[in-house]
Amino acid sequence: FYIKSINYLKLLHKNLKIHVITDDIDYAKLVMKKVLTKNETCFFIHELGLTDLGEFYLMRNYKNYIIARSTFSWWASYLSYHEDKKVIMSSTWFKKQKTPNDRIAKNMMVL
Repeated sequence: FYIKSINYLKLLHKNLKIHVITDDIDYAKLVMKKVLTKNETCFFIHELGLTDLGEFYLMRNYKNYIIARSTFSWWASYLSYHEDKKVIMSSTWFKKQKTPNDRIAKNMMVL
């Protein structure tokens, strides 16, 4: 899901700058190794040393999201300051369960 989503955004945006906000840094680094070319980089927000609340407020400032199956990232993207945001979410929310329609808000797409 993450690799497909990043590749999709890379098609839409030249020189895409990727910022990763996660509590699973090891997994995120593994995914990023698979998707980044040698000319691309990403920044892991945990390096800023923000609190969870600080990361949440920072996330609200983004215009493009690839959200995890979590209410933390869902709410941050939902409350984004950008009305023309793009939010990509997984087709499954819980193991082997399709993402419920009531979780798919305006500007959210399932991939």
